Amino acid sequence: MVNKVISQIRLFINLWFVWLITGIILWIIFPKGVLELYWNEQHNLVFDKFFSIITYLGSGFVFGLFVFVLIFINRRIFFIALSTSLVCLLTSIIMKQFFFKGEMRPISFFGDSVNIHLPDGAEKLLFGSFPSGHTLSAFAMFLLMAFFIKNNFLQVILFITAALVGISRIYLMAHFKEDVWTGSLLGVAISIGVTFFFQNYFNNINSYPLISLNRNGKKI
Repeated sequence: MVNKVISQIRLFINLWFVWLITGIILWIIFPKGVLELYWNEQHNLVFDKFFSIITYLGSGFVFGLFVFVLIFINRRIFFIALSTSLVCLLTSIIMKQFFFKGEMRPISFFGDSVNIHLPDGAEKLLFGSFPSGHTLSAFAMFLLMAFFIKNNFLQVILFITAALVGISRIYLMAHFKEDVWTGSLLGVAISIGVTFFFQNYFNNINSYPLISLNRNGKKI
């Protein structure tokens, strides 16, 4: 049952549910672009540095690194994480390239009508706004971590980190709030769905590392 999976990450899911409801309320109250511009206007050097760094935690490279490390830790978790990352990638590509192709990002949406601040080195993205791939990836990855760590304090930290990745995408004017909250919804759904699938159909996969190294660095 899906409830069995959710019960092990109950705190993360509860926090995410509050985040989701908050996003829906903001979606209703603020017209597209209003909240994004306000958030962008609060820029300062600390925010520039912080969000420019934390946004990378939602990149495909970081998710790939997470999956790679699991090769040496637990083969069952490795296959779940690998499958989750691939489904996230395919979902993002399909939605951006087929269903919402050409969807304008904030920079294209506003054009020259407003003065937009971008931190030094920030990529100037124009299209492919919906959904936020970084947010999708971050919520899927950090939820998986919460599921396998099973520690309430760390669940809170992991959720906050995922949420900050989403907020960073708005601050960097890469996405609208709709893109970010939808990305979090997709990431959570994919992570839970893949974990549920493995628990029910591939429960016999053992937890030994896929690759083990002895002290001399040789495979055993």
